[in-house]
Amino acid sequence: MLSKISKLNWYWHRLRAMGPGEVLLRVQKKAYQFSDARFKNEFGFALEPNVAWPKIPARAHAPAELLEALKRDSAAILRGEWLAFGHLPLRVDDPPKWHADNLVGREFKSEKIAFKVNHRAHPDGADIKVIWEPSRWYQLVRLAMAGWLNYDKAAQEKCIEWLHDWCRNNPPFTGLNWTSGLEVGIRLINFAWIDAFLTVGAVSQKTLHELRTQILPPHTWYCWRYKSFGSSANNHLIGEIAGLVAALARWPELERISAPLPKVAKLLEKETLLQFAEDGCNEEQALGYHLFSWEFCYQSARALEALKMPVSSEVRERLTRAGHFYTWVKREDDAWDFGDADNAWVTPLFANERDASREWHRWFRNSEQSPAIRFWFGDFPKAEANEKSQWRVFDSGYAVFESDEWFVRLDASPLGYLSMAPHGHLDALHLSVTYRGQPVIVDPGTGAYYADKSVRDYLADWAAHNGPQLGSNKEAFPPRRGTFLWGAHHAKPMLKKESLLEVTAEIQLPYGTARRSVLFVPHMNSFRIRDQFTAAASGAAKVTRWKFAPEFILANPYPNIFQLGAGSTVVKMQLVSGWKDARMFNPPPELRGKASPTLAGLGNVPLTSVVSPAFRKLASAASLTLEGAGEGPFELMISPG
Repeated sequence: MLSKISKLNWYWHRLRAMGPGEVLLRVQKKAYQFSDARFKNEFGFALEPNVAWPKIPARAHAPAELLEALKRDSAAILRGEWLAFGHLPLRVDDPPKWHADNLVGREFKSEKIAFKVNHRAHPDGADIKVIWEPSRWYQLVRLAMAGWLNYDKAAQEKCIEWLHDWCRNNPPFTGLNWTSGLEVGIRLINFAWIDAFLTVGAVSQKTLHELRTQILPPHTWYCWRYKSFGSSANNHLIGEIAGLVAALARWPELERISAPLPKVAKLLEKETLLQFAEDGCNEEQALGYHLFSWEFCYQSARALEALKMPVSSEVRERLTRAGHFYTWVKREDDAWDFGDADNAWVTPLFANERDASREWHRWFRNSEQSPAIRFWFGDFPKAEANEKSQWRVFDSGYAVFESDEWFVRLDASPLGYLSMAPHGHLDALHLSVTYRGQPVIVDPGTGAYYADKSVRDYLADWAAHNGPQLGSNKEAFPPRRGTFLWGAHHAKPMLKKESLLEVTAEIQLPYGTARRSVLFVPHMNSFRIRDQFTAAASGAAKVTRWKFAPEFILANPYPNIFQLGAGSTVVKMQLVSGWKDARMFNPPPELRGKASPTLAGLGNVPLTSVVSPAFRKLASAASLTLEGAGEGPFELMISPG
């Protein structure tokens, strides 16, 4: 009964996030679903490809590291050793169970029409993201790529066999793999690449025709008919449109069941400029989704240019700026993103899946350092480096400081994109700190979207981040109404560059104001953090919680001095003024460095100790909770240990 009430509550708040126009579109969508419940794939298309896209380079120019990686990957994939999200080992059958969560070892195949399937709720810690991952066809792209580049006949044949098997087990609009337009869009893009590799790999025309006629019409129909809109028009709409661009660019005849390519391209141009701000930041306020959305837009722009269709200079400049932004707010060797991050990419064009974000980072910064991606896409305009030992401030609400030893990022961004802010976290005024290439003070991460609601809600909350926090006897603000749904937005924080060495950020909430300044002190090679509060209610708690990377141990060798140590890396935090209480936590020694996809796998640790280094990966980490007396300022120094 409680679960039904909770579900109704979510739908009520979801409805309130919609405008009148969106409500009408959802009524139309229901009518489409009623009609398509009887969908039959009976389109008589020839589906001859336009080989201009994807443009396949000459095999002779393939870098050795890509060839070696494909040899390694194809062998592992054929053995059933797959990775999800670039880091999570999965054991996969031959043929794959396309509806299984291979992490928890359960299958969830359904014969129901997809429009009646609830993909958000599965038992035993299962999560739809793990189920969907094999059906994005990353591994099949790698097999087709290996078939062409490495003359790997076994890989090529297995790719074809598994595509046929997928179609048999996923009839149009049936089951879990037809519940998301984003997933459909990704498959369209990746099938365009697979088809290109099979074509140059001399696969028979009969085989290619069979695959095209099974896959393309229902995917194209779904992408255009059920594209996201209104408060849901985030990276999902980008992915759906990008899938259509890829399909229409390669198979122009598909326009008959969707829309003319120029019309789709115009919509993509509009969404690209909405998704990426003028400084290059993605409006989702989530760094993992920044790269994900960018790749959709970039591949689409390349497809249009391959067909000699115009791409506006504004879009080209925005995508260039967005690629550079990724290098400016993230170190190449930093695995910790901010906001939601499910470690997603569009097409596996890199050499090493575990280092995908690093390869993209290098390509943005200097393409010669990323030979695999350069092989496919050529050179990207080089990004200028951050000026050393001074703050760089972005209009979108981020400030970064980079020196020979430090990389520090202050987050003063809005909550997120559109009324739902689906991927936003309550991370305003959060500070991330990397010392000598090692993350020390970290964003808490994502965990998973549906597997454990308590973990998901905690990791998105103020309490998991290290910004200055005001207590209140009112409802938490902004209120969280469920996964991907906030009941309101907080005010956009103020961010100001006081000098080359100091930045200040401030956020106003209904129950008071929090302010943080961060000053670099050159002669001490240290940072002074100063927090200050103005509370609407007297006696409200003023708290800062510092969450550390799981490798670190926290010690308190002297009064007001805390030391963080991991191997040879030691960082000191010294409390300077205003603090009335300090509470430290270290996880049990046996958990140090241990990760688990579930909270239960970490044993009896408090939820407040949990961080998520990557999607579906949880760890218990040291933390320091500081409470201040009065309004402040409360100061501490962060310096080499």
